[in-house]
Amino acid sequence: MAFGAVYALFSVDLPGPDGLFYLLFPFVILALAGAGYFTWTYEKLTFPPSEPEGEA
Repeated sequence: MAFGAVYALFSVDLPGPDGLFYLLFPFVILALAGAGYFTWTYEKLTFPPSEPEGEA
């Protein structure tokens, strides 16, 4: 499904050589932000904060 969406975007004729870049740029930013947020929350959930030093 994702491949089909990417193929559809690349098959569209846009005015100018940079049309596709400006079309995809917001999605790239959202994807990077989403991946970073997911990684951050996943690490917080998977690796709980360890006990402070000296309290073992």
